Amino acid sequence: MLNVLARLNAAPVPESAATALRAKTPPVADTARYDALRTTQEEAGHA
Repeated sequence: MLNVLARLNAAPVPESAATALRAKTPPVADTARYDALRTTQEEAGHA
């Protein structure tokens, strides 16, 4: 009960935090990497 009341009185969360951090290279989805890790000789002939 006290937890619910405390949340009602809490300050609102800011929408976003300003930061100067930037990625040097954009993230790339390399799905072939995961397929290579998942496939084994036993699974190669498996449907």
